[in-house]
Amino acid sequence: MTFYEALGAMFLRAVETLAGGEVDNPTPRQLREVTVFLRRMHALWPELFSCLWQETSVLQKGLRELNSSIQKAGRTSPSSWLVDGQSDDPVAEYRRLVGVFDEAMTFLHDYRSEPWGAHALERLREVLAAAVRIQGRLVDLALAA
Repeated sequence: MTFYEALGAMFLRAVETLAGGEVDNPTPRQLREVTVFLRRMHALWPELFSCLWQETSVLQKGLRELNSSIQKAGRTSPSSWLVDGQSDDPVAEYRRLVGVFDEAMTFLHDYRSEPWGAHALERLREVLAAAVRIQGRLVDLALAA
């Protein structure tokens, strides 16, 4: 489950708590937790879709660079590592890209002793760090609420 999917799951849980779905008689503590969560969602909502788009763009650019590095090294990247056009659903595309980066990390560890592999692995880490900083902006907004 990705960060964005987890937010959706937490939102659903809050709704179920308020609607009496899984919790018939929410305790005052549960109601406070739901209130805090909804306040935090309200704080990050204006930036949520922009951050998803920005993070996806960062991952796509990083994947293009990775595929180029692999080709320059005379290797072939898996066909599943295509960059664009995989899904019209932005969350599904983001999930796919996260999966590709997970595969790429494993792939590159096999070549980390080669200069191109070490460089590509370092660049992959930089791309992932940039993506995490984007998510961090949302977390900061939520926690400031």
